[in-house]
Amino acid sequence: MEQKVDGKYQTVGHDKMKTESSNRILPLMKEVAMALRRLKLHQDEQRRLCGNSYVHEYDDYVCVNEIGQLLRPNYISAKFSELLKENSLKHIRYHDLRHSCASLLLANGVPMKEIQEWLGHSNYRTTATAQNGRTELK
Repeated sequence: MEQKVDGKYQTVGHDKMKTESSNRILPLMKEVAMALRRLKLHQDEQRRLCGNSYVHEYDDYVCVNEIGQLLRPNYISAKFSELLKENSLKHIRYHDLRHSCASLLLANGVPMKEIQEWLGHSNYRTTATAQNGRTELK
């Protein structure tokens, strides 16, 4: 999140979720666990290389830049848009990947109730509505 402090926007990290239902445990795929381990090794190396210049305030965070500062909140969305453009893919919002994920889970036989929990929806109807005899994800 960015907040205006003394007339300038600053990135501010929070260790709490917006709502209690946002705080949930999701399965960690092996590939993601391996990527996180590689990222930690890279960050450890950056700390070593940067020495006293490295910002240690966010050592427990994943999304930091090469010198340990928090990434700007829109960084991932901006990079995602660049990736789509570079590969001549149709523009979608980064948030739309939630819907793609849910559709893929449904197509692969994951029960709607599990998808609801994965997405963090408190109401089943938020996740799916029946239209024309088929289930559509929202």
